[in-house]
Amino acid sequence: MTNSYDQILNLISALSVSDLKRLQLVVNDLVATGYVPAQGHVEYRFITRSGKRYGPYKYRRLWQNGKLKDIYEGKANQADYQAWLAQKASRKKVSPTAR
Repeated sequence: MTNSYDQILNLISALSVSDLKRLQLVVNDLVATGYVPAQGHVEYRFITRSGKRYGPYKYRRLWQNGKLKDIYEGKANQADYQAWLAQKASRKKVSPTAR
């Protein structure tokens, strides 16, 4: 079974020299700016006003300085929302908890 690192190496090995140079510039820029991967988890929400439903809106939830923060990431597209719903449903089916 291959992990994400192996998959990345396989993809990189197929790149041309010019694409590798572009990738190197991007990686160097990320390292120089202190890139940190996104933390927390993503949630999608809807807002109801005057009986009308708006959304989905994408939020990232994470702990900062001992407090739970909700960071608005913008209006989500339907494809991302449907993929998130499917993933959420599959997690519930895979690991049922007996109480």
